[in-house]
Amino acid sequence: MIKDCSKIVNDIKDGKEDNSGYGIVLDDVRQLLAALPGFSLRHVYRESNTLAHKAAKLALGSHELNVQWFGDTPECISSAATTLI
Repeated sequence: MIKDCSKIVNDIKDGKEDNSGYGIVLDDVRQLLAALPGFSLRHVYRESNTLAHKAAKLALGSHELNVQWFGDTPECISSAATTLI
C-alpha cells in the first residue's frame, strides 16, 4: 500500500498503543496488514503518486457513496497513466 500521508504511515508502523478512535483504526489497519503476506506500507510524496491522487479527487468529487468505473477509464485517469509510460 502506498499512502501520501507520512503521519498515518508512521503511526501505523510505530505500533504504539492508542485507545482513541484513531488508535483503534490504526490497530485495525495493523491487523489487516499482518494478514496480507508480502504487503507493505510506505510513504510516497503526492507528486510520485499522481494516478492515485487523480482517482481519489475524482471519487471525492462524486456525490455517490460508492464510486466504480466500468468500461472506459475516465479521461483524467487515462491521461495521467499515459504520462507515466
